[in-house]
Amino acid sequence: MSPSEKAQARFKELAAEAVRLVSRTAITLMERSPPNLAVVRDFHCRGASETQLARYYQPLADMPPGPGLLFFHGGGFLADSVETHDSLCRHLALTSGVRVVSVNYRLAPQHLFPSAYDDALAIWDDLAEKAAELDILPEALAVGGDSAGGNLAAGVALARPTARLLLLYPWLTLTVENLPSPNLKEGSLVGRSLRDLCALSYLGPEWQALATDPRASPLLAENLSKIKGADILTGGWDPVRPDGALFADRLRAAGIDVTLEHFDDLVHGGLSFPSSSSLAGRALDRMARALGRGLGVITPE
Repeated sequence: MSPSEKAQARFKELAAEAVRLVSRTAITLMERSPPNLAVVRDFHCRGASETQLARYYQPLADMPPGPGLLFFHGGGFLADSVETHDSLCRHLALTSGVRVVSVNYRLAPQHLFPSAYDDALAIWDDLAEKAAELDILPEALAVGGDSAGGNLAAGVALARPTARLLLLYPWLTLTVENLPSPNLKEGSLVGRSLRDLCALSYLGPEWQALATDPRASPLLAENLSKIKGADILTGGWDPVRPDGALFADRLRAAGIDVTLEHFDDLVHGGLSFPSSSSLAGRALDRMARALGRGLGVITPE
């Protein structure tokens, strides 16, 4: 590795540490006490190369076996964890009435593409095998995530028989070029420059070729037939807003059931604070109810 390449690698490592620190600090300072659930416990799932921490959320004490949601956290493929998304997942489980399993996966720049994608598939396969141990019906196991986690969730839904797909301001194309969005607002917690840094850090030196790989950019996948239904949220203050809207359009064109909710004042990453932000709480509750209806837990209105 040349001195220039070493310097670039070191810069990406420092940038990743900065993103992780900012995210952890924001959660600590801004999010209030999350709701209590009947059961919250940690266990481990099998990743592609090593086990990963998982957290199980059961909203009520006496629940018959039923649907579940495998949730992948966001963080630009660089940051965040089960811990940073604890409050979000508690709210999802409580409002949807669905058991939720949140998981870690390998992060960039230490682990480049397709490490996170490979982990996501391996974790899905492992959870599907042990679903009965968690009182989750395997045929009713959905997948979801926010931001980069939405990318992984979409990748799983394109490759595995999932019951439903939940996408919260999903980042579905890692091409650096900006997608058209005439109403995109600037000033988000996550801007275009940070988005592009995360993409380059995850894809590595071959980013130009890899960015069009459907495993990295699910929006570019040709065949959407494995997806049974989807609930998608977009926000106004969000550099990846076009991704969710365009994916919803493609799903509808393929005859797939889609719920698309847009919150014009919501910032990218804002759902991590559902207890301290009334807007985040309302938006997350809306998506949780959509998920519950889609999985047959909540009766349609």
